Amino acid sequence: MRACSSSKAEIKGDPQACRTPVVAKASPITLANFGLAFVQTMQPGLSVQGVDTLDAQMRREGWSLHQRLEAAVAAGSPQLSSAQLEGWRQIVAPDSPANFDKRLAWDGLSSASAGWALDPPAEAAPQAPDWWPLLQALRQAGRDAAANAAHQQLAERGSRQPFVHVWRPAAGWALQTLQQRCADLEPALPLSPAAWLDLADALLERLCNTADQALWELFNQRRTPGQMLLAHLGANGDGTGEPLHEAYDAFVAELLSSGYGLLLAEYPVLGRLLAMITGLWLEGSEEMLRRVADSRAVLLEHFEVATTAPLQSIQLGLSDPHRGGRAVAILRFGEGDETRKVVYKPKDMQVDATYQRYLQALNDASDLEPLRCLTVLNREGYGFMEWVEHKPCSDDAELARFYTNAGRTMAVLHLLGCTDCHYENLIASGDQLILIDTKTLLEADLRDLISDDGDDPDLLSPLQTSMQGSVLRSGLLPQWLMAGAGKKRAFDISALGIQPPPPEREMPGWLGLNSDGMMAGRSPAPCELPTSLPVGLGSPQRLTDYIDELCDGFDAQLQEALRLRPLLLAALDGFSGQPRRLVARATRLYFTIQRQMLEPAALRNAVSHGLKLEQLSRSFVLASEKPLNWPMFKAELLQMERLDIPFFEHPIDGEELPLPEGLAPIA
Repeated sequence: MRACSSSKAEIKGDPQACRTPVVAKASPITLANFGLAFVQTMQPGLSVQGVDTLDAQMRREGWSLHQRLEAAVAAGSPQLSSAQLEGWRQIVAPDSPANFDKRLAWDGLSSASAGWALDPPAEAAPQAPDWWPLLQALRQAGRDAAANAAHQQLAERGSRQPFVHVWRPAAGWALQTLQQRCADLEPALPLSPAAWLDLADALLERLCNTADQALWELFNQRRTPGQMLLAHLGANGDGTGEPLHEAYDAFVAELLSSGYGLLLAEYPVLGRLLAMITGLWLEGSEEMLRRVADSRAVLLEHFEVATTAPLQSIQLGLSDPHRGGRAVAILRFGEGDETRKVVYKPKDMQVDATYQRYLQALNDASDLEPLRCLTVLNREGYGFMEWVEHKPCSDDAELARFYTNAGRTMAVLHLLGCTDCHYENLIASGDQLILIDTKTLLEADLRDLISDDGDDPDLLSPLQTSMQGSVLRSGLLPQWLMAGAGKKRAFDISALGIQPPPPEREMPGWLGLNSDGMMAGRSPAPCELPTSLPVGLGSPQRLTDYIDELCDGFDAQLQEALRLRPLLLAALDGFSGQPRRLVARATRLYFTIQRQMLEPAALRNAVSHGLKLEQLSRSFVLASEKPLNWPMFKAELLQMERLDIPFFEHPIDGEELPLPEGLAPIA
């Protein structure tokens, strides 16, 4: 489990950070604790009927609810009783049957066709889904684990991941497959053994975090309180030795020898998810390596990366997964002390490059000290960026310069309508605060895209209107974010307001990890320092000590912008037509729903799994008429079914919203 730098991971429900089944803080280990279990049952009316074999069951439950709905439109199904739709209605519109009827009608569905999708005939399930061959290969890798030592190269990877021993054979097979696919890249892109393992490690972590709740429930059902007690007494019998893992090892061996059949028989939806995750990892990893190989000459030109320098390491998991699990990576080239780091981003980087040119034009014409600019190389659908080291200030004099420059950067971003400037999107490096993600530059002042019903919006109060147009909109300055049940938990994730965490704090995780006594709880873990902070772990937050410097920098940069107004207005033309991200919902909402999708009960059948996604329709059906942006709901569903965080982008000065997944744009 990755250590958390702040509470933002808990807000997001991030499966790559602080992710665990929802449990109370673990009590001291006693016999009373050993009865803990997550016992969940299938929802009434959603049981699988007429499925006699594991293969048939996995095909049926791998056929997602929303794929079934597409088929149901043309199926002409007989009318089913309204009781069969009641559970669905309770999710979408518990207080308004009419709103649920709208949800169906706007997709061309009737009660009959919707009912058919909840329980289609067994023969209707696709018999050769595209993910099926990959699932069979993964299952065979599990069966071959005892005889095939290929996965042993991952023996030192993922040691802090739950049930990592279950997934090393699958990840080992996937790594071998990737290496075979990319064999032709030598000598243009030599990879060190560590770099290959870095790639496999990312897959290993995702497999572990996808199946951990289901595996823990299954394991918990198969062990005894006595085994848990002996595990915590340890090998020495007095609590001082390593926890025992005989039952855990036997459980892993049984899973592998069955080709994961023991797991898939109980949670058949996992079959599609595991194959999909692995397939997207293969596709995205090969794509990245080929792009890097094709870019060797320009990497030399722009970043001084020698064309013969091997790729030594790949740091992944640095952003949310979009577009088939793709994410930002830090690439380290070279050998020994002669290394160079470059950031790879699997997205169009025109706006990033234009922002740096805008900043450079401002620097060139300004009488103020230059703000740091970064080298950005935009390629076709991807690009590279200069790596920035997070470097806290060394003394108060440097802190004063930092906050002055932070005020200046805040002024520039305010002028460019930038939002979402939380601590992950900026890096403090010496006396500079540097924006590294321009996804929300030139953010339009739009009404809520999801709940917009086309009617006159409620008028905002003068205070709300003033706040929306102020510098607070950028997200750089301290502000509370309310989350959790009843929105009673307050967090500050702003770039300048986030609190420096202590060197260590209690985090959600696993006690007795991968042993007979494994249970969910909280334990001490090292913290990561938020990259936007100019001070170290355990240090006091110094913003209030330098308010004058921050305001002086802000004022000076705005005055300079007024002086250079014609030049800066002309520079804005450089952004014309370029794609920028449109943030439809808070990322934490998507992560919360994805966590629900991976609960054991949701993995037992396609309907339970798919109904979790129906929560996304709630805000749409509040509209009196079908909203123009209703197709966004389908785009969200398709991306969430891949466990992606939905991603939308549009031309900065455009009047239509292109949709992913081959859907027609919203005009």
